Parts: sequence; C-alpha cells; structure tokens
Amino acid sequence: WVGDEQGDEQLEEAKTLLKRFTFIIDQACFTDSMIHTGRELNLELDRNILGNTHHRHDSIRERFANDTLYEYVKHRFRYDIALYEWAKTQSIIQCNNLT
Repeated sequence: WVGDEQGDEQLEEAKTLLKRFTFIIDQACFTDSMIHTGRELNLELDRNILGNTHHRHDSIRERFANDTLYEYVKHRFRYDIALYEWAKTQSIIQCNNLT
C-alpha cells in the first residue's frame, strides 16, 4: 500500500479478487469455519483432528505494550486491517456470532 489514493484503489482491487473466492475463512474461528466448509462440500471433518483454535487473546494494543508503536503499526497497516475487517464480514462464519 502506498499513498491514500493509491491505497484505496488497491484495497478495492483486493476486495474484488476476494469476492471471486467460494469460501473465505476467518482464522479467528478456523476450526468452526472448516467444519462448516466441510458440510457445504459434503465432507465430514473431525473437530478433534482440526483442533480448537478459538482462544481468548489479549488485545493487540495489550500485546504491543507500547501505545506509540501500536499507533504507528495501526496507521502503517491500515489498508491491510481494512481488508481483514471487510473479509471477516464475507467469511463463511461470522466469528463474533459464535457462542
């Protein structure tokens, strides 16, 4: 991602490419997403083999433990973050809806 105008264009191009995928999986709830994808493909996947990857983590800000660095990285990767946030809304499973 370069400047804001060029970054906006690249972000839209990336979204257009992702829209071509049949399944988008959010790694935040990988196991549940894989189970659901398997059902869509008439495959029976064993949750025990996939493992449980749905864990509670500290916030990213807490993991950085440095507000200046956190703000810099957040700004530097703003388009990557925007793409990830958008992709989560397109994911086969909405992780925040899981109980």
